Amino acid sequence: MWWITKRRPDRFYRPLMGRGKRSRFTCGHDGPALVRQTDEGSVAVCLLCDTVGPPRETAGEARQALQDLADDRREQ
Repeated sequence: MWWITKRRPDRFYRPLMGRGKRSRFTCGHDGPALVRQTDEGSVAVCLLCDTVGPPRETAGEARQALQDLADDRREQ
């Protein structure tokens, strides 16, 4: 699975991918995300803007926490 190490899921997402393509203030974090396991738990990383979410117990909760970051930012 070469795309995990290269940070490019596949050629379909390639035009959208890359560091700094979207601002973390305008990104909705609803695109592709990478979930990493850490000592504290699972952490979701948005691949469009490189925002790191807070650690949670499961991968689903980590993705939801990353989405909540974007929702909180939109409300402000």
